[in-house]
Amino acid sequence: MAARLSFELARSPPKKIRRPENKFESRGLLFLNTLCAEDRENIVVALISDAGTPGTSDPGMELVQKLCVNENIPVIPILGPSAVVAALSASGLSTEEFTFVDFLPKHVESRKDRLLVSSNGSVTQIFYVPPHKLSQFLEETSVYFGDSREIVEPKGEITLLIEGKPLSLTEAPLEEQLEHELGELVHNGHSLSMAVKLVAKGTSVKRKSIYALALRKVGKVESQDGSS
Repeated sequence: MAARLSFELARSPPKKIRRPENKFESRGLLFLNTLCAEDRENIVVALISDAGTPGTSDPGMELVQKLCVNENIPVIPILGPSAVVAALSASGLSTEEFTFVDFLPKHVESRKDRLLVSSNGSVTQIFYVPPHKLSQFLEETSVYFGDSREIVEPKGEITLLIEGKPLSLTEAPLEEQLEHELGELVHNGHSLSMAVKLVAKGTSVKRKSIYALALRKVGKVESQDGSS
């Protein structure tokens, strides 16, 4: 089906390119790499798939990430029933895993808790944002996500995608960082067990270890506050 559609649109035989050498190399990436700069200015390339949305869970992600975004080539998704998938496929961010957060809670403390969890997630975070709250959203997320991570706002959609937190295979979060996050959640009114659950979602540290830390550090402070 893909080959037939390509021929019907282009009315010319497909350009011959070599077979990808490994799973990280897509045919689309090989094709664009064979084009000179002048060619790229005068052609439109369609990335199509026989099943599913191109760019999500297939080699098309390599095409968008490694070439189009790096060389400032516009990527225009053909919208389907889901704004989330359309935005993700053209974002240039990782599509292997993602968290769809939806709209943030209206309550300030609940919103802070959600942003804290999302900021520690290693996968792409996707939010729906009302147009009139866009400035507020950007201001609040900058506190938790910082300035080093990429944020993508597709044209015509208030669907914002934020790059996941880079994870190191050898470095676990510092104990002080986990203690701070637990303390923030407890201070905002969460029980110790709920604070542990929320923090565990955004880290590779085992929940059992986080709970032990919570009892040793945060639980001690909580009991002192209750007795005073």
